[in-house]
Amino acid sequence: MLLSSAMPTLPVAQLLVQATSMGLEPPAWSPYAVGAALGQGNWDALAVIAGLLAGSYLFAECSGWIRRHPRRRGDLGEISIARIFRLGESTTVVVLAVVLVSFLVILELQT
Repeated sequence: MLLSSAMPTLPVAQLLVQATSMGLEPPAWSPYAVGAALGQGNWDALAVIAGLLAGSYLFAECSGWIRRHPRRRGDLGEISIARIFRLGESTTVVVLAVVLVSFLVILELQT
């Protein structure tokens, strides 16, 4: 094992550590950058594109299960700043606009 046996970890964490130590970390490319890299002739971008497609397909297949199980734990319904502070929506917009403008003015005066 790559990790010390004295350190209790989940098997998933151990696999992630081993995968990143083998150079299998996720790419630091956005989908647009992958297209540009492929256009420049970086053939390793094909592997990233394949991974993006496989990940998208896997997420699409698992989205029903995700919606039914883990996402329900944090479902608090529709929450908005107006409901938290029990204000009307127009009052909330005006208050937040004043806060934002004040913050920007203070920021401008500090620089």
